Amino acid sequence: MVILAAGLGTRAFRLELPTEFRTFEIDQAQTQPSSSALLSEKEG
Repeated sequence: MVILAAGLGTRAFRLELPTEFRTFEIDQAQTQPSSSALLSEKEG
């Protein structure tokens, strides 16, 4: 699955997808650091 203009969305985490399913989020470069930090907090 490819999510365009992902921003700070969590759609990939809210969907019940098979574990072997891969998701790619594509967005502006300036949103990536804050998005990665927030997702790391939720996973940890």
